[in-house]
Amino acid sequence: GAVAPFDGGYRAWRAAVSDGWTVEAELRRQAIRMQPASIPTGADALSRRSSRGAISTAAPSPGAASARNGHALPASSDARGGMPATNATPATPPRPKAPKLSKDAYRRQRETLDAELTRLGLRKNHLELDLSKPAVQANFIELRRVSSELADVETALAAAEDAWLTLEERAP
Repeated sequence: GAVAPFDGGYRAWRAAVSDGWTVEAELRRQAIRMQPASIPTGADALSRRSSRGAISTAAPSPGAASARNGHALPASSDARGGMPATNATPATPPRPKAPKLSKDAYRRQRETLDAELTRLGLRKNHLELDLSKPAVQANFIELRRVSSELADVETALAAAEDAWLTLEERAP
């Protein structure tokens, strides 16, 4: 009983699963991302997960992209939350890295992503400033609207940052 978000449609999910994406690996990746100092493993991870209930978010999962890039649980782990497997099967081989981009294509994509990151960063700053205004704080509907938009912008900003990192891997 665990749930992990997946950003993409059914075909993308099937492709990611065939490349080694698992719910447990995604939950583990999110736990590492949220609390890098304490990485839950084995029974500890299962007891923490069951005490919190199923994990589910509406945000798109950057882990889906990393899973499609070949990041999965190591071969010494099974599908039950990273516990050592008695009959360890070899992990699926990582997918080959995307080919390098030409200098012009890389430059164009980098400029587009930089502009998007700048736009989203500025919008996030404006929304955070709006949250500090007394008129917004006094109006529940406006507060909800600004908070919701801020959450959407933060999600888009995280996706743009992941896209930027992926682009950097393809730099000429």
